[in-house]
Amino acid sequence: NNVNAGQDVLAGNNMSANNDISAGNDMEAGNDLRVGNDLLVGNNGFFDGQVAIGIADDNMPDGYRLYVADGILAERIKVALKDSGDWADYVFEEDYELMPLAEVEAFVKKNKHLPGLPSANEVAANGIDVAQMDAMLLQKIEELTLYMLELKKENAALRKELDELKKSNH
Repeated sequence: NNVNAGQDVLAGNNMSANNDISAGNDMEAGNDLRVGNDLLVGNNGFFDGQVAIGIADDNMPDGYRLYVADGILAERIKVALKDSGDWADYVFEEDYELMPLAEVEAFVKKNKHLPGLPSANEVAANGIDVAQMDAMLLQKIEELTLYMLELKKENAALRKELDELKKSNH
């Protein structure tokens, strides 16, 4: 029924017990560790292969180390970028070509989403990469900032022109 060890439990290929498997310090399984109900890891768990939660391992999508069916609840998630070029600071470079607002308007009317962002259908079919989506959204925020700065300059020029017209009419 139970497997107990004060220090280490080592299994070359498979290990099973009807009720509990416990080790005081370390437990290693050479190939597979399958748990029917609860797995409690006191400190650290290290996995060389894939971890699947809520699905059979033969349904594990290729290219992923962790798959969780039905969602993840976390208090904090940090997504690391591999390269600072993946972030949208390039928008503020002098040679960045901001799409004219008239072109943005035409694109939105035709495609029903912002240029450079996936459509709802694309997201439904392919999902999103969180780091990539954050960078794309930041790009749009930075572009909006540039549009606002342009509008502020235009507004100031119009206000100056209006003030000059008022002075010349008096």
